[in-house]
Amino acid sequence: MSPYAKSELREPDPQRGEHSRSCAQRQGKSFRGYIAASLSLIAVFAASGAPYPLYERYRIEEGLSTGDLSWATVSYLFAVLATLLVFGQISDYLGRKPVTLAALVLAALGSAVLLHLNGMMVLILGRVLQGAACGLAASATQAYVLDTAPRHPTWLGAATATNVSQIGIVLGTLGGGFLAWSSPSPEQAPMLASIMLTVLALLLVIAADHDPVGRRSGAMTSLRPVVAIPQAARPLIVASAGVFISTWALTGFYQSFAPTISATYLGTRNPVMAALVIASVVGPQPFGAAVSGRIPVRKAQVYGSVTFAFAVSAIAFGLYRHSAPLVIGSGLIAGLSQGVGYTASVRMLLDKVTGDQHAGLMSAISMISYIGSAVPSFIAGQLSLVMFLQTIATGYVGLAAAGALLIIGIRHRTT
Repeated sequence: MSPYAKSELREPDPQRGEHSRSCAQRQGKSFRGYIAASLSLIAVFAASGAPYPLYERYRIEEGLSTGDLSWATVSYLFAVLATLLVFGQISDYLGRKPVTLAALVLAALGSAVLLHLNGMMVLILGRVLQGAACGLAASATQAYVLDTAPRHPTWLGAATATNVSQIGIVLGTLGGGFLAWSSPSPEQAPMLASIMLTVLALLLVIAADHDPVGRRSGAMTSLRPVVAIPQAARPLIVASAGVFISTWALTGFYQSFAPTISATYLGTRNPVMAALVIASVVGPQPFGAAVSGRIPVRKAQVYGSVTFAFAVSAIAFGLYRHSAPLVIGSGLIAGLSQGVGYTASVRMLLDKVTGDQHAGLMSAISMISYIGSAVPSFIAGQLSLVMFLQTIATGYVGLAAAGALLIIGIRHRTT
């Protein structure tokens, strides 16, 4: 070893070492925030998914109709929309952590209300609280995930922000179905589990001392209802909206009617089967998101929307045939293709904006998606009073086909 090399070993650069330690500390804090934000998304949306397997039980024991159940779903969805419209950008001013904590508290309160369900108004109140929680999470907590996600792989932040909520719904739905089936308190056990999960997430957010957005003035001004679609993303929003609306419409259909579908068309009132019907569509979406990250975004958008349209057609056919394997199998394909197309569309939009525009853009994306779910759910709920569900399902086939044709037409024109 040369004397020069020995000198380097004896006299390291303290400034370089301090800089490396500082970077490592910042990365560690950011990663803890990413984990806490991701778990918070799971907890909030798990709480919103836990009641779904109980809808058929609510219908029978509380004397509700399928129209009443669709009203509960629509109330939840419009609570999400209202929260996004008014509070969609509030975390840009108050910080990601405080708004995420508020979302967790509202989710726990919604579950607490549903612990003592005794009629339609209590169901709607619980769902409105959970919808408000999801509205805050869909803007602030998703932006929290994006702001703290590791830089590599580059698609991880968008995939997590747009699909971890679906994992939460699946966990809440399956967990709620299993607890409703196995517990001596079928209506209370899923809600208690949801409360415990939200409390755990709340503690992790408090412990994650890194907030990527500092508090600043202007919070009251941000409460004005504004849909923040940045100028750079607007040329792509129409094509992306076709994906958001058509895919989320099917999710809303399942949220409203999966337990009734299970009981009427698949021959069982077991809440686990109802949970599996919902999870068949929602569960594969994160896997589709991972696939989407390995395909060019425009191709992923087209492939996802076209495959989704064919899968929805197969679901409707399965309902006519009263075939559980066909309904669930086609639901898995629909969920996978939704993950591909939806994530590709989000990636296209996020690539056009800066970091400080994430919350507003994610709010706009979520608003379009929830409108695409709420309006068809309301219409389907009213039609369910006079029509069979398999007939209503054909309308969703038309909506999925329209979304695919819109994507193909716009892509052909721009190419």
